[in-house]
Amino acid sequence: MSTAIQSSSASAQAHASAFQTATSALADTGASDKDGQSTVAGNSLAHQAIDQILMATGDLSTVLSDLSANINSAAAEFEAADQAAAQIIS
Repeated sequence: MSTAIQSSSASAQAHASAFQTATSALADTGASDKDGQSTVAGNSLAHQAIDQILMATGDLSTVLSDLSANINSAAAEFEAADQAAAQIIS
């Protein structure tokens, strides 16, 4: 039993858009305010954690944006290969 492999630019675009939406949602999280006056134990650790979370969010946003672009690029290449194959066959 064989399975046909089919490319679908519409499906690729839908997935790429979903990743782009996630990227936008991460960007919309906003900035956190740090309490610079409090002397509560753990406050400096909280500042470090906030900084790490903001960096990780930025990194994840970059990865999702790149993934979206790569999906669109791969879909375009598959579409071009499909058209080239169709011309050879016909």
